[in-house]
Amino acid sequence: MTTAPNDAALAEAVYSRTLVEWANRALATDTTDGTARAALEACRHIAAAVTDEQGRLQSLLDTTRISAELRPASNGADQINALEAVVGSFDEARRFGDAAETAGYRRWEPWTGAARESFRRMSQVLTVAKPGDVTTVLNIRWTSASKLQQLPAVFRPNDADWRAVDLPSALWPLYFVTRPLRLVAERLRLRNRVEEGQLGPFLSTPASLLDALFEFAEIGPTDHVIDIGCGDGRLVIEAARRRGCRSTGIDSDPELVATARERVADAMLASQVTILEGDGETTDLNSATVVLLFLPADVTARMVPKLLSQLAPGVRIVAHEQHRISCPVSPDQTEVLLGADSVTVAHRWSVDATS
Repeated sequence: MTTAPNDAALAEAVYSRTLVEWANRALATDTTDGTARAALEACRHIAAAVTDEQGRLQSLLDTTRISAELRPASNGADQINALEAVVGSFDEARRFGDAAETAGYRRWEPWTGAARESFRRMSQVLTVAKPGDVTTVLNIRWTSASKLQQLPAVFRPNDADWRAVDLPSALWPLYFVTRPLRLVAERLRLRNRVEEGQLGPFLSTPASLLDALFEFAEIGPTDHVIDIGCGDGRLVIEAARRRGCRSTGIDSDPELVATARERVADAMLASQVTILEGDGETTDLNSATVVLLFLPADVTARMVPKLLSQLAPGVRIVAHEQHRISCPVSPDQTEVLLGADSVTVAHRWSVDATS
């Protein structure tokens, strides 16, 4: 990993949610440190945006008469656009989630039928997100816990089990049997392993980071950029518009795919940008010269080694996250990217450098 000591310390500050403290220490030594000043400015913008969104959501709570303790995320409120709400029960969490959807938020958990009933009993947080130039995440937690959550992990169903089997609502207890059977079948290779970490929900790459990210990825007019988990397509559209490249977005959510295709048409970039509905882990990526990943850190860590073994020499794989990506293959380059209202840590792997 080719990072200077200062860059490594800066990246660690992002991971540990201590960016403001890092910047203040840097400025105490050198009052002209441009990176530290940019970091403080970004954090100020993030904190202000979170405060504004908290006010909007509080008004929504007051209007709908839902009782909730609403606050910025407990860790990193000046680095991430995230809030959390604490309510008494799952039903109250669901009501707040429904109300938030009227304010532009999208629910992450897609469960219906028995999966929804099992989720209600086995989980304690409902997550919704508001896409935009910067995505705002809202975690709604409920305090009433089920005794079923005290079961050993081998018997506690989770999203991998809910994805593996679709059951009618009344049969939700069967997930307690499904989980150990699934684990045994996968251990014996009687069925393909269902990954615990899937591609995850769509979070948009902040608009203020795009130019820096494209420069870091060294995207040019001759490139074919593929964005896995493209969401509403804003990144692939901007890559084509700003860098003159061909780009393809892949997403498994039909609603997001439809939105992305509409955005491509509105931008009049249909000759440069293609949106595909499908699984980014199984789609043919052989034509790519750059693969972009803005996914949960554990998913990225799992995908990068596979991509490095599958793609042609010269392909660049670029990922960014505020969470540490514990990938078994170290990136060739890591850089902290600071936008006017956002921050991330970008990593780049080159197939020819690691194969």
